[in-house]
Amino acid sequence: MKEEKNITFAFQISKVKNTVALIKSHLYRLLIFLLLIGAVVVSSCSTTHKHHSKKKHKKKIIEHVAEEEPKDTTPAPYKYRNAILTHSDSFQIKKVYKVALILPFELDSFYPNKTSIPVSNIPKAIFPAIDFYEGCMLAIDSLKNTELNFELNVIDFNSRKTDFNSLAMKNKLSEMDVLIGTLNSTDARLVADFAKANRINFVSPIASSFVPEFNPYYLALSPNPSSQQIKLLKVIEEKYGNDVNTLVVRQNSAAEENLASTSISNVMKKFAGSHPVELILSTRTAVDSILPELDTTKRNLIFLASNDVVFTNVVLKKLSALSIRYPITVLGLPSWINHDNLKNAVSKNLEVLFTNSYLINRSTADYQKFHRSFTNRYHIRPSELAIRGYSTLLFCGTMLLQHGAKFNYFIHEPTSLLYGKLQLQAVIGKERKHSFIQYYSNQDLSVMKLTSTGVQNYLSK
Repeated sequence: MKEEKNITFAFQISKVKNTVALIKSHLYRLLIFLLLIGAVVVSSCSTTHKHHSKKKHKKKIIEHVAEEEPKDTTPAPYKYRNAILTHSDSFQIKKVYKVALILPFELDSFYPNKTSIPVSNIPKAIFPAIDFYEGCMLAIDSLKNTELNFELNVIDFNSRKTDFNSLAMKNKLSEMDVLIGTLNSTDARLVADFAKANRINFVSPIASSFVPEFNPYYLALSPNPSSQQIKLLKVIEEKYGNDVNTLVVRQNSAAEENLASTSISNVMKKFAGSHPVELILSTRTAVDSILPELDTTKRNLIFLASNDVVFTNVVLKKLSALSIRYPITVLGLPSWINHDNLKNAVSKNLEVLFTNSYLINRSTADYQKFHRSFTNRYHIRPSELAIRGYSTLLFCGTMLLQHGAKFNYFIHEPTSLLYGKLQLQAVIGKERKHSFIQYYSNQDLSVMKLTSTGVQNYLSK
């Protein structure tokens, strides 16, 4: 009988051992190298003949001592190439891989001590991390039948409560082969910077507004909001051109302000040639202020930057009434796919579009198998985060098994996940006529249309 492979769990959740169990029951490499190595060869050759005796050139050195040292004009990304290419163990297959799962459990905030856990209610704020974690546990069951051996270290981290550098040192994260997780943009930036400094792949499963300038170790499984907005605007441009009246509608909240200002408004400005009018509605009854900003002679392109279901419903109903006279297209958010009741606010004249990289075909055998396993173990239906957790760890495990820890250099073919296709590609940046890998991002993105009968797949790819 084949010996079952060893998968070890080193749970590193601060101050609480085994608490989660208590809470709920690899030609592509060559192409990349050519991209990275080009100028390195030239640089190496140019420095080969510079090793002369100090005595022979002593006078020359004295003569030039007062001269300013030449500034290093090497573009920032190229300063890292030699380190990457000489990383001797980059492509070695290991017997055991170390994987860190970093999630915002915030156990210290909820449970003052171990004895309080069994008798305390589960705080709602902990559920996102728990759901993702539970999905990962199901992925481990699937990986037990492979040749992969790994240690899973579960780290409780939220930047509002904990200093990441201290946590990384305490949990020896520099020894990890892969970092997975974090569920917000602030935490993602901190982990991504650490991953880059230590040349460790960081797989970010959730759409994040954080976009690195140069980090070939950052793998975004969900496109960032800016990329999604560009996708939508390309669809609009093909259909209506770019002579449109653009507006941003949101509530007066920090989350919606961040969403609108950091990713949406700037993209719409480039598209329309002018900054869009931004309407900040203090109350849900303030929707009448949208009317004066509409244009009967142009397509009114309105980005509704809100995840508030009640507020979104109110605005969509108002725009539905106005769409009889004004041509309106509403651009929404990926999360709207989870709110079926929004269809009741949409009229036949109102066009509502949004993107999504999360689209489940629940009739597939793989999904049905996962669903049975999940419900049998946890006695609840799997949430989106549980499905993402399962898919993320299963993807990372498969990549480790096939290519080793630096699997980012081999990602080029689509991978099927429970919630759609994963088409990770290198996002190429340019600086002074040089190209470099900025980061890796999922390019598979669907455009959805919200109608009075529900959500339809408006456009794929």
